[in-house]
Amino acid sequence: METAFDYVLLAALLVLVPANSLWRSLAPRKTKLPRMTRYGRTIAIVGVLLALLAADWSLTGRSLASLGLDIPPSPAGLIGLAVAIALIAGMVVMVRKGPRRGAEADAAALMPQSPLERQVFILFSLMVGIGWELLYRGFLLWALTPWLTLAGAIPVAAIVYGLAHGYQSRRLFTGSLISAFFFVGGYAATGSLWWLMLLHSALPLVGLVAPDRKGAVAEAAE
Repeated sequence: METAFDYVLLAALLVLVPANSLWRSLAPRKTKLPRMTRYGRTIAIVGVLLALLAADWSLTGRSLASLGLDIPPSPAGLIGLAVAIALIAGMVVMVRKGPRRGAEADAAALMPQSPLERQVFILFSLMVGIGWELLYRGFLLWALTPWLTLAGAIPVAAIVYGLAHGYQSRRLFTGSLISAFFFVGGYAATGSLWWLMLLHSALPLVGLVAPDRKGAVAEAAE
């Protein structure tokens, strides 16, 4: 049975978050916020939505497994963990070789430049990696599948998550959609979020090992 929390979360994830991101990115006189402000804003948004999700699941007694938090992970989930570890290792190797030419300036600008920023950035990375997976994968597929079937819920969840990144350029927007379909499809295929949370959290953190921290993929994770 649906609850008021379900509808609030659906409205936020399907409409409010994507609309806010699109408005901010397409505004005629947009200004880049300071790094700490961007970190804090994202941490706050994800934190509020996770608090709603936690209250929802606590009051209804729903299982964590229904959100993709299977304990222990399923065989498919364990395979996913192995894939995530391999992908992270590969990203570390590539990043340590130096930045790619033509890396997006916004991605580099989001990387921390001081010890304090670095600490907050780590929290930011964990919040987006864990929070967005639970919300845009675990919760949305759980909520939309009874209405749209899994085949219909997957593209809806992927598209709204892509829109939640805003629009910076055609290339970045296309990349956001492709990664969104990868993560949603990965969850649908394995039924486990552990490996996706690990991979998503690692995406921005890998940028910290770059020689000059340029060309990081942090912007894609936000």
